[in-house]
Formats: sequence, C-alpha cells, structure tokens
Amino acid sequence: MPEHDADQKNRVPRNSVFKQVAGDAIADRMEALSLEVRGMNDPQYAGLASTDTLNAVAAALKITRRKIDQIFDYDGFATSPACDIVLELFEARGRGTPISVPTLCDSINCASSTILRWIHAMEVMQLIERSGEGSDGRPANVALTEKGYLKTAQALQLHLHE
Repeated sequence: MPEHDADQKNRVPRNSVFKQVAGDAIADRMEALSLEVRGMNDPQYAGLASTDTLNAVAAALKITRRKIDQIFDYDGFATSPACDIVLELFEARGRGTPISVPTLCDSINCASSTILRWIHAMEVMQLIERSGEGSDGRPANVALTEKGYLKTAQALQLHLHE
C-alpha cells in the first residue's frame, strides 16, 4: 500500500470541523426560525429569545443570586421575602417616604406574619430598624440601616454588570 494512501485513511478530513461548526450554527438558526414561526401563529411564543440566550440569562441569574447571598451573608437571601423587603425599603428611602409594616406587606404581597418574622431576623442582622409608634404601641415604620442600605446598593450594583 503506498504511503500516500495510508495517510489519507488516517487523516481526518479538513472540512469535518467546519461541517460540525456550520451544522451547529444552522441548527441554532433553525431553532430561532422555529420560534419565530410559532410566534406568528401562537402569541405564547411571540418574541421569545433563543434557547442559548435564555440559558445564558438563567446562568447569569443563578450567579447573581449566589453573589447576593454572599453580600448579605445568608444562604437563600436572594430568593426569600427578605430580598423583596430590602428592595422595597431601598426604594422608600430613595423617595424619602417612611414605610409601615402593613404597607410593606401589601407592596410585596406577603402575609404580615411572614414579614414580621423577616423584620425580626433582619433587625438581628442589623439590616433594618423600626421607628415611630403605631396606635397599638408597636413600631409603625421600618427602614434600612446604613449597613442594610449599603448591602442592598451592592446587590443592585451586580445587575449593572451582568
């Protein structure tokens, strides 16, 4: 067998890598086109990004949540009502308006028993403080402490870079 023939049998065709990459690109484009065509007939699919794009967003969201947990030094903080509480209090501080516990419950659509448990936990963490006095003698308003404000600002800053 000539040496040239043996080389050809053992050599990977040059265009196989190109075919693989081109095939992947074509498959991705076909998927995007499929979503577009479905969107024409079904509003449920209208405007959907590609699976690759949505997977990248999902990965970035999970990473950001972990970073938020680290900022607040509490595993699961980013997915708990506590996160919604600090965001609402951050906005209230920006508006310069105090926020009461009932208003907080309404604004984040959470039961008062749950909110009060989290308020207590975040007071222990020195993230929020209560002030004023309600008609029942209990503190009427809640606000971020300086520590809570700075940690919330750090967490929000993550979304500017992701």
